[in-house]
Amino acid sequence: MKKCVLIVMCCVLLLSMVGCSSSKAEDYPVYDENATVSNVAGGVVASNAAYELIWDETAYCVMLRDVQTGYIWSNIPYEYLQEGGLNSNVNSTVNITAVKQENLTWDSYRGYTDAVEGGKVSCEKVENGVRVTYYFESAQISVPVIYTLGANSLDVTLDAQNISEGDAYKILSVSVAPFLCSALNENEGSYVMVPSGSGSLIYATETVEGTRKYSGNVYGRDLSQAFVELTTEEEALRLPVFGVKNGDAGMLCVMKDGAESATVNVEAGNARTGYTTVYPTYYIRGYDELPTTATNKDILGGGDYYSVASSMRTSVNPTLSYFPLKGEDADYNGMAKCYRQYLESTGGLTKTPSGTNYGLTILGGAQITDSIMGFPRKATVAATTFTQAQSILSSLLENTTIQPTVRLVGFGDRGVNPGSIAGGFSFASIFGKDAERAALEAYCADKGISLFSDFDLMRFSISGNGFSTTSDVAESASLRKANCYPIGTPQREKKLKYAYKLLSRKQLIPASKKLLSAADKANLSGVSFMSLGHLAYSDFADPVYAVKGNTQTDVSAIINNFLDGGHAVAGGPNAYSAAASSVVFDVPTDNGGHFVFDEEIPFYELVFSGTKPIFGESINLAGDMNRALLKTLAYGANLSFSVLYEYDTDLTESDMLYLGMGANKLYSCTFSANEKLINSTLEKYGALYEKINNASMVRYTALSDSVTETVFDNGVTLYVNHSSTAADSPDGELAAYGVRY
Repeated sequence: MKKCVLIVMCCVLLLSMVGCSSSKAEDYPVYDENATVSNVAGGVVASNAAYELIWDETAYCVMLRDVQTGYIWSNIPYEYLQEGGLNSNVNSTVNITAVKQENLTWDSYRGYTDAVEGGKVSCEKVENGVRVTYYFESAQISVPVIYTLGANSLDVTLDAQNISEGDAYKILSVSVAPFLCSALNENEGSYVMVPSGSGSLIYATETVEGTRKYSGNVYGRDLSQAFVELTTEEEALRLPVFGVKNGDAGMLCVMKDGAESATVNVEAGNARTGYTTVYPTYYIRGYDELPTTATNKDILGGGDYYSVASSMRTSVNPTLSYFPLKGEDADYNGMAKCYRQYLESTGGLTKTPSGTNYGLTILGGAQITDSIMGFPRKATVAATTFTQAQSILSSLLENTTIQPTVRLVGFGDRGVNPGSIAGGFSFASIFGKDAERAALEAYCADKGISLFSDFDLMRFSISGNGFSTTSDVAESASLRKANCYPIGTPQREKKLKYAYKLLSRKQLIPASKKLLSAADKANLSGVSFMSLGHLAYSDFADPVYAVKGNTQTDVSAIINNFLDGGHAVAGGPNAYSAAASSVVFDVPTDNGGHFVFDEEIPFYELVFSGTKPIFGESINLAGDMNRALLKTLAYGANLSFSVLYEYDTDLTESDMLYLGMGANKLYSCTFSANEKLINSTLEKYGALYEKINNASMVRYTALSDSVTETVFDNGVTLYVNHSSTAADSPDGELAAYGVRY
């Protein structure tokens, strides 16, 4: 009886999803149980002046050989192949997770035990490489992967559009080349690099804790995904890369296409395999977590929630480029250099003078709940008016010649809380008349101050200006309207009263065009897209946007339209926003502190420093301002502060003010309390920023637990003592919290 109920329930769920979808499950390739397999003779299948791509017909793996050094990278580690290792994990070049349709459970399958051992792998020659199809017979799923030789890389493409499925299982995710980026645990000085926040190293060492595991979402978690309980909010991977240092050799992987749908996974110090490895898992389908009920709880395993995968699959074929590194570039500094060169060569990196400016975010206001004659009502409180913002800038310029780059956040219809799309494409009257806003623009232009007005094109809670909270909302994997909530601390509960919607992805570019027209009419010199630069989300109403699909394409197009229209753009830290924008705010200076991280590095800053102004996280909002300040200096980022003119106790009602910052931090923002801090910090470190003006970081090294060395391409070397006691450096003793250059 239970089985019948479950089957009916699954059918209802599947039909409800498929019926509302523009791409039906039957449109996808069907698994062929009688498919014939073939192989390609082993040997060199492609070559150029630098590399040879070799196919091993016995192990069903590819090898990339450096012609000059003879070093070989392989998706089954070369030394392991030579030894004839038989670990099924190491020998699996592709792994999958599939959803069993009978009971919605997830089952994992390894490429070696479920495809290779049964002889169900087919290989054919393609231009500059091979196409390999893995047949997972138990799940009746086939996965084609294309390996090709680029000019200086091994390119791996997951042909997701040609994944075939049977009736019993549906593909959920594919892990590609789990051991191509790996290091022997016994190789001293080896590590993997993941770009969590500013960047992290995880050492290739075995510990008493056993295998240390990590998984992080590229560009952050899917904001449209329904979840029952979010116990942690991991620091996002802002850059679509990862890497490994294995002895004297290094490798950087750039996730060229489809990075939005990926997680980056690490298994460090695995004693059973002998390796530490980092690899991507691509989600072919999205999924929602839904609470169980009294009716289905026992059937679905007795937990508090169950997962429902989408009927719709991604429309992207993810591609990875693996770049071998050698010599002095075979470390994280070389990885950052390689990624910067990649961005430059692909034309995706906008360059503007970095300057000595500091970042200043001025917070406008927020939504509160008050009452009239005992009846509750929502209202927007102004923490800073346009006139007061000008007063703040005037006061600062009286004490320093260093100019701020200013971002106005929360000057729309509900302040920084989601209201109408883009705050109503205008500025709320409570912040001042349009003439006063124009006067602020004119003042900044006269003083040479770059001014950016922030607009939220993603989140909204009020219909208006042609966008409806009922018909223009993104759909989650289970085809529900995406209802989102900020996450409170410390219990991580949803803040239900601050619920908001996500704009349908197909409406994102039309909304941006409407905003561009409004920006032209208002003569805005610059616009800011904080939410677009921090957050990513799916919309399963269209396969183009499934599993966060085409986020990079859409956001880059929006930014370029504004740049072409004569407006400078302030972006957020996600790579697609940062690379295209004129300046970048909220650059991460922390890696999130996951327990598996062994060392924090400024990988993000190594990539972008010198290409444009990059403003670190606001120093005055940090729990330890001294630590935040010194890290910003050592990481080569520009200083940044957040202020408001007048603190209102009613603002404690809001928990949406500023992304990632609850109302509990607003008291730290009043200008009167921060003016002295800003002036003294600029006075103390202004000369340093003059020295490194427009310079790029080329190397960063932790010389000890307390002293770091930062080398810039103009010859400046910076030493920072991050401890409360004096410490030695190559330039002599550094005082507590001392800086020397």
